[in-house]
Amino acid sequence: MAWRTNRFPIVGGLMALAFACAAQGADDLVLRTGVEPEVLCVDTTGLVEITLHAENLTQAINGVQARLHYDAAMLALVSTTGVIETPWMSVNVSHSASNGMVVVAAIYPDDGDTNGIAEDTLVATLTFAAMAPGAASVGFLPDDPPYTTRLTRAADNSVVTPGLTDSGIIRAYDADAGCCAPSDGTVNPLDDGLTCTLDVCSTGTGEVSHTLMGGACLIENVCYADAELNPANDCEMCASAVNTAGWTYVDEGMACGDPSNTVCDNPDTCDGEGLCQPNFEPSSTKCRLAVGLCDVSENCDGAGACPEDLFEPDGTACNDGLFCTLAEACSNGVCTDGIPRACDDGDACTANACDEVADACVFTDTTSVTVNLDVQAISSNATREVVFVLSADCGGVIEEHVVPISLDSNGAGFVLLDDSLAGDFRLSDYIHAAEGHTLGRRLDLAFDSPDGCNATADFTGANVLVAGDFQTTHVAQDNLVDITDFSILATRWDSIVDECPGGDPGDCHLGADATGDGIQDIADFTAIQVNFFAAGDDELACATPVSNALPVDRPVALQPRRAAIAVRRLQAQVPNADRADLNHDTIIDARDIRLFAQRHGIALRPEFDARLRRIEETRLSDEAKDATDITRGNKARR
Repeated sequence: MAWRTNRFPIVGGLMALAFACAAQGADDLVLRTGVEPEVLCVDTTGLVEITLHAENLTQAINGVQARLHYDAAMLALVSTTGVIETPWMSVNVSHSASNGMVVVAAIYPDDGDTNGIAEDTLVATLTFAAMAPGAASVGFLPDDPPYTTRLTRAADNSVVTPGLTDSGIIRAYDADAGCCAPSDGTVNPLDDGLTCTLDVCSTGTGEVSHTLMGGACLIENVCYADAELNPANDCEMCASAVNTAGWTYVDEGMACGDPSNTVCDNPDTCDGEGLCQPNFEPSSTKCRLAVGLCDVSENCDGAGACPEDLFEPDGTACNDGLFCTLAEACSNGVCTDGIPRACDDGDACTANACDEVADACVFTDTTSVTVNLDVQAISSNATREVVFVLSADCGGVIEEHVVPISLDSNGAGFVLLDDSLAGDFRLSDYIHAAEGHTLGRRLDLAFDSPDGCNATADFTGANVLVAGDFQTTHVAQDNLVDITDFSILATRWDSIVDECPGGDPGDCHLGADATGDGIQDIADFTAIQVNFFAAGDDELACATPVSNALPVDRPVALQPRRAAIAVRRLQAQVPNADRADLNHDTIIDARDIRLFAQRHGIALRPEFDARLRRIEETRLSDEAKDATDITRGNKARR
């Protein structure tokens, strides 16, 4: 909205009206705006005073009556005022707002004074409010005899028809939108439609001036604020301190035009002389790097673009970095797989594979040994650790594996020794097996399958694992069934096995539970009876038979069997070993075995009883020989 001022003076909310010179004539009634002959300009929110005068009287008068009219669409009568301190006794006004008619009647005092009023006099003041824009006068209505508008002579109360003069022109206008010229009532538009100008009305002349406000430019009749850019050129702006009527160049380097910021095109900038210039990267700038073995890099084209992505020609040799492929070549920008690397060691018993992680050919041994197993005395399902030792003919141990095996209630089990265990089974000539309650058994190992990669070992039938060789956490197996094993059983008699490292059922390979039922009792004593003084196979095929051994059907272990052992010696390894010394002679021997069987109501098997008898006889013979040697020695010393 433009700024406007109005220089028309306001006094007490009313337009100040000046009195004009009296009209020429005789006995006149005159209406005045006070600015005649000029036009009275008034805002549509302002007030207008119209005065009624009696002038040029030829004789004194004592009464005035006038019928007036005004434009009721433009003006509204708001008040009337009689002349104060005049000879008039009263001034009465009747008003019809609907048709804009006013009747004014003034009466001179009736006090016998016949002089009346002979000089020019103000009869009444009418105040109007401007209601709407327009131009009109306040005037006298046409009249016919008997005249309503008239003067009355004081001398004889005769009626005089006065001369009538309407008021000057009243111009009502909107002062917020126009500026009125008093000379002719022309209303000039105030607002030039520009937001950057201050619109000023001169009420004395009706002229309008438009002053450009600070911080703005008026270019081609359009307002722009300081620093506002030329819509047609980003490199020109309004700088009112430099030029209010034209554009000023922006500084060099200011952003303009295309803001694209790519590897080949930087944002456009001004040159400081009104031109917007592109900033393309030179053709030496790389815009796309090679991202693969078969890709090539590209450079900018110098015009702000990066060429299309290109690749090495199909068939170009490449290396995908994989150890397991050879002879790779480019195809449509991709280094395709070549031919697989041939990994073959020529061994039919290895699985050949290429290991990309290790960057090597890997040859996995596929040899295996199928082991069928029967463990003597087992009567309940159990899991037992079996130690397998593989050895060469008259050579050392090649490899050893401890394998947990699930056994059924008949003691039968199965296991496959394969590449999950380290080693090459083909280097072995023998396989030796022993469970935690059995003697060891050694078998020949023959790889006789068509490819020579697999073998079978049957620890069944005549090669069953023989029970009775017990062990504890302190006493290791000795591959013999002798007085030590009896002592282990006797000290744990009728007790639950509590040396089970784990498993479900527990892997109870310690203790004297040969049957796997969890109790060390009569059933386990049977293993002692059946196999007492038996010896297992040695792990190696070139073992030397033990000395002072009873005849057995199989090769024996290197260490001697014990028919008797001192309690003191055994207590270091078997706590409560004295429980096995039933005759309390500090020696655990065949006599304690007999007493043990009697105490627990166990019938000795005939063959076991006979073997005990032979052991006892041998021991008595050895003791007699020792006594004779001692006697001879004593005599010799005498």
